[in-house]
Amino acid sequence: TLLVGTDSSADKKQTVTVPADATLTIQENCILDASQTALGLSWETLDTYLSVAGKIVVNGTLKLPANPIQEKLDALLTHISGTGQVIIGESTVYPVTVTGGTADKGFAKAGETVTLTPEAGQGEVFRGWTTSPSVTITDNTFTMPGQAVTVTERYDYTVAFDSQGGSTVESQTVESGGKATTPTTAPTRTGHTFGGWYTDALGTTAYNFNSTVTAPLTLYAKWIPDKHTVTFDSQEGSAVASVQADYGTKLTRPT
Repeated sequence: TLLVGTDSSADKKQTVTVPADATLTIQENCILDASQTALGLSWETLDTYLSVAGKIVVNGTLKLPANPIQEKLDALLTHISGTGQVIIGESTVYPVTVTGGTADKGFAKAGETVTLTPEAGQGEVFRGWTTSPSVTITDNTFTMPGQAVTVTERYDYTVAFDSQGGSTVESQTVESGGKATTPTTAPTRTGHTFGGWYTDALGTTAYNFNSTVTAPLTLYAKWIPDKHTVTFDSQEGSAVASVQADYGTKLTRPT
């Protein structure tokens, strides 16, 4: 346990400062106690002893004074994360960590209701939530247990197929971590042969359909122009060699 405050009998003052570019981690089974009124701690004096501009990762216990000034408490909690607990006077709150969405509170007491808001972006379809430890989420709300909760939003992702001038290919909706499937019907394009699906419009990197999908994805059709033989009938003149030409290209006049 590390106590912060002023021990006037021993003429000692213990402070903790976390600069903007620093992180203080309170390890599991460790306590940072900034709650002792006998050592001069209150919400009016807390900044003097616990100055936080960076981050505090609470995997153990952080104790704060009772009767918080809400504005100061809210500001301090924005700097705190972890899997431990924060004790404010006689009340214990636990962190709510959300990836992919937001929660209406970053810390909550046991039994308190936490409301989640999905934040699906372009190409993402909200699918639900996973939590650790497991809690029951109904209509994007859950009841806080007596421990920290980590929540992760689950998405389905849109896999779009850009046929680059060919016939339309329908997009697919794939669960995060799932796999897209090769479209059953290849696109067609006049004068071209379909060369497969690629991750780039220039057709340099072929897509592996055994890959897992972890983000919205656009695949591009590669087209190989059909080649045609062009012959020149000189009608009893000197022979002119035939040439090969790609569909849609212009010929060069024989010299």
